[in-house]
Amino acid sequence: MHAGVPQVCVDYPAYREIYTRYEIGILIPDVSSERIAEAVNNILHNPAAATRMQEACKKAAAEYNWQHESETLKRFYQQHLG
Repeated sequence: MHAGVPQVCVDYPAYREIYTRYEIGILIPDVSSERIAEAVNNILHNPAAATRMQEACKKAAAEYNWQHESETLKRFYQQHLG
């Protein structure tokens, strides 16, 4: 995501949450070579979609980064530990 490259990820809840907010790639139901190849080929053969995914990666990277995550963690600790 931070490299601006469209992602191919297994459809797990954490990934689905990001993909719901930002269309950064393609979710696949399993890690079979067929599913991975299909998703990669879909990206490679659809330049307009690939460009949209690259732009979405940049937007998502602005939110999903260590600076943002550390601030979230600090707020969590402050709320629960005082």
